[in-house]
Amino acid sequence: MPPPTSWWEDLYRTRDVSELPWYTPALDVDLGAALATHAKPGSRILDLGTGPGTQAIALAKRGFVVLAYDPPGQGERLELTHRAQSRDALARGALRAAAWLERQPPGLYSMRQVLGL
Repeated sequence: MPPPTSWWEDLYRTRDVSELPWYTPALDVDLGAALATHAKPGSRILDLGTGPGTQAIALAKRGFVVLAYDPPGQGERLELTHRAQSRDALARGALRAAAWLERQPPGLYSMRQVLGL
């Protein structure tokens, strides 16, 4: 049996994407309704299995910050890593956050607030 990714690769290589049954050039109606209720422009959205990217493009045009990702081909993989060469940067960040927090009234704060983003 061929690997599952080869079927998708063959499909997208041999067919016009706009003829596929799940192709939607405009933002999906259900997605648009859900976002109207639960998200606001500027929110981050991860579009997994983006295919031709039509949904990601429509979302970006509406002001969302979009990361669109389509699985890699056979024999490939995507890795996101973060490595610290020393703990100095982590310690400096903790000290910076503690100094900021010391000046704040009691409450719940986000990392955006702590970092001044």
